[in-house]
Amino acid sequence: MNSKHEPLMFTVYRPYTMIEIEMKSLLGSISPNKQFIHFDRHIPTQAEFETLEAAVNKDGNALKALGQGSGSGIGTNTSGFSALLAGYRDFGGYFTNLGDYADFWSSNEYSTYYACYLNLYFSGSNFSLNGYDKVCGFSVRCVKY
Repeated sequence: MNSKHEPLMFTVYRPYTMIEIEMKSLLGSISPNKQFIHFDRHIPTQAEFETLEAAVNKDGNALKALGQGSGSGIGTNTSGFSALLAGYRDFGGYFTNLGDYADFWSSNEYSTYYACYLNLYFSGSNFSLNGYDKVCGFSVRCVKY
C-alpha cells in the first residue's frame, strides 16, 4: 500500500509481459521495477484470489476504496485492499471503462488464450473470478510471500 508520500501509480499489463518480468527478475537477468515487483512479492494465484473472496464473504465492496462505485456498489474498503475502478486496456489498445471496473490479473492461465482475473463492478457488490483474453491489459496487485 502506498504511503502518503508516494504517488499512486496505475499500470496495466498483459499476462505474458508480467510473467516474463517476474521470471527475469527472479532469475536476476533484469532489475525489478520498484513500482511493479520486489523480490518479496508475487502476482497472486487464482487460489489466493479465492481465499480473498472467502475472507470478504464475496463482498466486492469490501475490496473497493471508499467512494469507488455507486448505489449498492459503493466501496467500503473494510478489507484494506483499496481497489480503484481503473478500467482496462481493450483489444484495440484503448483504455476504457474508467470508473466502471477494477480488473486484476492472477498468475494462472485459464486457457491457451485466456488468463484468470478478479473483477469488481461499479454498481454492485459483484466479485467475480473468471478468465479473459490475454491481449487485454488489466491491473496487477502484488502480494508479499
